[in-house]
Amino acid sequence: MAARSWLLLLCLAAVATTGVLQARAQPDSIGFISIDCGLPGTASYVDDTTKLTYSPDAAFIDGAGSNHNISAEYITPKLGKRYLNVRSFPDGGARSCYTLRSLEAGLKYLVRATFMYGNYDGLRRPPVFDLYVGVNFWTMVNVTAADSPLIPEAIILVPGDSLQVCLVNTGAGTPFISGLDLRPLKSTLYPQANETQGLVLLGRMNFGPTDITDIVRYPDDPHDRFWLPWVDATSWDSISTTKNVQNIDSDLFEAPSKVMQTAITPRNGSGNIEFYWDPEPQPKDPTPGYIGIMHFSELQLLPSNAVRQFYINLNGKLWYPKAFTPEYLYTDATYNSNPYRGVARYNISINATANSTLPPIINAVEVFSVISTANVGTDSQDGTANNSVKPQNLTPMSHVPTGDAYPQSSLQLENRRFTYKELEMITNNFQRVLGQGGFGKVYDGFLEDGTQVAVKLRSESSNQGVKEFLAEAQTLTRIHHKNLVSMVGYCKDGEYMALVYEYMSEGTLQEHVLGNGRNGRYLSWAQRLRIALESAQGLEYLHRGCNPPLIHRDVKGANILLNSKLEAKIADFGLTKAFNRENGTQVSTNSLVGTHGYVDPEYYATGKPTTKSDVYSFGVVVLQVVTGRPAVLRDPEPTSIIQWSRQRLARGNIEGVVDPRMRGDHDVNGVWKAADIALKCTAQSSAQRPTMTDVVAQLQECLELEEARARAGGGAANGGFYNTGGSSGSDPYSGYNGYTADGQSTDVSQSSTAFEMEHNLGRAPTMPTGPAAR
Repeated sequence: MAARSWLLLLCLAAVATTGVLQARAQPDSIGFISIDCGLPGTASYVDDTTKLTYSPDAAFIDGAGSNHNISAEYITPKLGKRYLNVRSFPDGGARSCYTLRSLEAGLKYLVRATFMYGNYDGLRRPPVFDLYVGVNFWTMVNVTAADSPLIPEAIILVPGDSLQVCLVNTGAGTPFISGLDLRPLKSTLYPQANETQGLVLLGRMNFGPTDITDIVRYPDDPHDRFWLPWVDATSWDSISTTKNVQNIDSDLFEAPSKVMQTAITPRNGSGNIEFYWDPEPQPKDPTPGYIGIMHFSELQLLPSNAVRQFYINLNGKLWYPKAFTPEYLYTDATYNSNPYRGVARYNISINATANSTLPPIINAVEVFSVISTANVGTDSQDGTANNSVKPQNLTPMSHVPTGDAYPQSSLQLENRRFTYKELEMITNNFQRVLGQGGFGKVYDGFLEDGTQVAVKLRSESSNQGVKEFLAEAQTLTRIHHKNLVSMVGYCKDGEYMALVYEYMSEGTLQEHVLGNGRNGRYLSWAQRLRIALESAQGLEYLHRGCNPPLIHRDVKGANILLNSKLEAKIADFGLTKAFNRENGTQVSTNSLVGTHGYVDPEYYATGKPTTKSDVYSFGVVVLQVVTGRPAVLRDPEPTSIIQWSRQRLARGNIEGVVDPRMRGDHDVNGVWKAADIALKCTAQSSAQRPTMTDVVAQLQECLELEEARARAGGGAANGGFYNTGGSSGSDPYSGYNGYTADGQSTDVSQSSTAFEMEHNLGRAPTMPTGPAAR
């Protein structure tokens, strides 16, 4: 009875804790998410100026990165609180992501990141790294000054109920971030932003203020856009009004009244208003396209004999096809729908018509570059994803270097493309084999800068693996998470196909829990829990962070790889499939796949996997973490580890289940809880199984119990390996089958489409700074 009472209290505490974290990670009452990245603790605060509530970022990430304060020399009385600290990601792998949840699918959102270096690391070397929204390139973050924040902003149509913002390490310094904001927009606003195209702000300028510090944002702008004052008394005269300036019916941009209450005219009454902007090439877009939006309102009540009428020109040609007359105290705008490209400089000139008695005016301007948002976090060629990815949204690439027997698709990959000769050099003529599977062998390799990699090369004699190669390459270009193995690059050179991965020096989880790991050593209970938690976070991302969600379909200890810090990453995405939320959670498949001992019985019976199929397989993995035993035991007849564990746990015999090689060095309540999680995951009915989100929360509590025991002097929560006296001469590369579709996995006929993979090199010289006066 006491044990049951304890368990009930623990469950109630878990629900309360999970609820608090979810509440912090959701939009506020007006739909805003405002994050102060690197803010320690759990307390939020209210900004003095905007009265918006800013939250710490712990609820939006999976514990990655570290908090830092900027250097005291850059702290001034006027510096906002959110600039005082940052979160940096020195050990987060290639990509570190924030997940913004509880969004409205199909709505447009303004996403804004803030980067204030402030020499937080004492190195005086501002970094350069890439910023992604979901799996689509947003911009390159080039921090050129320690005391000046960079604030990239994008307008994105969000297809699902969550959005990820990811910092990508490009080898030019440690990524960091100061703040992250998300603001909902009406679906009718900014029609240039749609399912396949997002807008990246180059500049948003408010003409006419006389105070250079007079930035308009929330609450004057209900959408919390930043309107920066453009003050140039030498070129322009300012006009203003205190009266309200209204939006017209069905306004597409809803410029706020405070912005529209000021405007400029030429100081020379017969002169023109002129300004320009220069293109800002990006590594993924060397010839960016631009959208311009110019806002106008007449602020003076003109006498009947006065006329204000003007033409708007771009590089000497009419921007707007006829003369424009702004309406008194109403906003109006001119804009282009199709992006302008390929111009060295975009010169805007606004000049009065011959009939006009007054000079031209302008109130505000916005300039955006466009980015593709056509890529989704799934295999878009999978038939189950067709409801989410429409063919007309994709622009085919020109046919390429190869005579392939497979059709092209529209995908462009950000990863490096290797030739076969480069792979020969990287692997020293394929000298050292790390593992082997149905696809082919995995080789040890080193890049030019000394980075160690694993090269998975398709065997010429293999009659399987092509489809898995295509599926895995498709998937890995779209999914990015610190607990998923990263693809460094690829080779598609004639008949040669290879995938190049980050190197995971400690092999597979299966090796360690079954006792054939490096030098015969075993993982401590704290290490096992942390690996299980990180693996669960990777699966949770596949299920919740991708749109459409992904089912791995071959979760097992051999597909969980460990790096030198024992950080866990899910591998082998050759069997991954998408499922469609609109049709429940099922996905049609051509054949059953998976590994004996891990396959969901419901999937086995119906042939229709769900996310709960992955949950079942992961439950088997957790049982292995607890017991140190294989998925199928000889006892003496073949018995599943599930049945074996249930029988002993039903008798209250936890010590008869737990791996004896951990020598009792564990919190017994945490072990009981982990075993209970595993049994719930492996329930016969998928409806009775928890989600991966639930599993993540429960494993976090197990780890907290173990860490509390360590703090009380009961052991080292970060404890090292347990050495069992195994041979130090064991093969250190025996465990790399996690990179392959190994022989135990059932083959599958997949509908993946082959594709040519292109790569654009180069780096943008500067960050966007907005239009400039002429």
